[in-house]
Amino acid sequence: MKQIKTDKQDKVSNKLETLLTNAGVSKRHALVITCLLTLKEASVQKIIEFTGLVQPEISVITIELEKNGIINYTLSKTPSKGRPYKTYSMILTLDQLASKLEAPIKEKIKSNKDAIKRLKENQKPN
Repeated sequence: MKQIKTDKQDKVSNKLETLLTNAGVSKRHALVITCLLTLKEASVQKIIEFTGLVQPEISVITIELEKNGIINYTLSKTPSKGRPYKTYSMILTLDQLASKLEAPIKEKIKSNKDAIKRLKENQKPN
């Protein structure tokens, strides 16, 4: 199967994928997001070529990303007869995606700080 990334895109994609996984995004989700950020829009076939994932994995991931308001799709007709196919694209910019990922992390940190504060308050010396 032919990869559709250039060497420069490959380096940028790997860096972006690493940043997304470090922010708590699963590796497979990060691959699909990286693909869509790089290509702007892509059919399932292009996502398969870009990521190396298989179609059933991509279907599950795209459904989850759609539900979370990260991507959307349009139906595209083939030039010949046949069923239309989905072309996926990002709804959010990279900055908006970062903000969306940041919110639950900040909430978790705040919750942990509150729990530690309560623990310290309960440890009064006798």
